[in-house]
Amino acid sequence: MRLHSPPVAFASTPVAPPESAESETLPNESATEEQLRTTDTDALQSLLQTKIRALEINEAIRVLDRLTELEPEESEYPLLKAHLHMRYGEHELAANVFEELLHRDPFHVEAYRGLLMLTSETNKPTEELLKRIEEAAIGRHVERISV
Repeated sequence: MRLHSPPVAFASTPVAPPESAESETLPNESATEEQLRTTDTDALQSLLQTKIRALEINEAIRVLDRLTELEPEESEYPLLKAHLHMRYGEHELAANVFEELLHRDPFHVEAYRGLLMLTSETNKPTEELLKRIEEAAIGRHVERISV
């Protein structure tokens, strides 16, 4: 299932999530807890959009985790989660999610793209990743010929 709005565009410079006072967070957290119990994916997607717009990134990630529980075959949720981690400077968490996607689907182009963006953003060498991408492309080509 696709999200109902276009994907959120992210700049490459990490931005720290806004800090809020504890008194503001507690009522909001309990409301989110209650909302996360639903199995209505449309309601959760709406909540996700609200959390992202409010820059409540940790809450948005919790909503994405719940959506992933409900629709484990959907790769868009973990992909968005990885991009949120990357956007907010949580590079290792982003890399882990991209790698999980590649474990599920070794030909997941968007996961490779995310890893390449992450590698570039962290100024790490790209040779090893480019070799993996090339091997996946060759494997995909061989797979298509065999079918």
